[in-house]
Amino acid sequence: MSGGLDGRVAVVTGVSRRRGIGYAIACRLACAGASVFLQHYSPHDAAQPWGADDVDEVVAGVRRHLTPGARMGHASIDLSTSTGPATLIDRAGALGHLDVLVCNQAQSSPDGALAEVTAEVLDLHWRVDARASILATQAFAAQHDGREGGCVIWMSSGQGKGPCPVKSPTPRPRPLWPGSWPPPQTSSSTGGSSSTRSTRAPWTPATAIPEKSRLHCREPSPRGGGASPTIRRG
Repeated sequence: MSGGLDGRVAVVTGVSRRRGIGYAIACRLACAGASVFLQHYSPHDAAQPWGADDVDEVVAGVRRHLTPGARMGHASIDLSTSTGPATLIDRAGALGHLDVLVCNQAQSSPDGALAEVTAEVLDLHWRVDARASILATQAFAAQHDGREGGCVIWMSSGQGKGPCPVKSPTPRPRPLWPGSWPPPQTSSSTGGSSSTRSTRAPWTPATAIPEKSRLHCREPSPRGGGASPTIRRG
């Protein structure tokens, strides 16, 4: 059953585990009729407390949602590198003209409370959470052929609405103290909320992407975490 995206191609980053938001988004897009290209990077998850998922199972899970005629591709790409985002768009282009880009990638640990933050940790979060989205969008815009439509979504963080106490032993948010959501991830992921307007400003009919194309920044949850069972079921 199609949901209106027949013939469209969508790129989704951060599709490395079946309990993740990226996986849920990719499944929904596939159900809607789109061909989908998945970016995953298992070394990141392997270093986290939850561990790496089986990428073959992740890919197979999304593939089961494809509608007749839709195609799928995937690649392990390190988006912390300066060339990773452009490589992503280039590889995804094998499926055809790209219509949708969902920048869902995020760097988790290493992280830390304010007193523990280092320049290296901040740089890593910036490269993955912010720079990769900007460079991927740049490459996405460059391949656009001027046809009407197109959508780019940058995933942000509920921290843009206030401190998140999910890791705190007490229910009272303490944004700068151990136990609250750490500053590196918060500052890098919520940066997309403020830069979205500036990034989309040049996208007029006179440039690469028509006026009816869209660039949004979404905050998936005020409490963070993976996709809920309802979302994962698609």
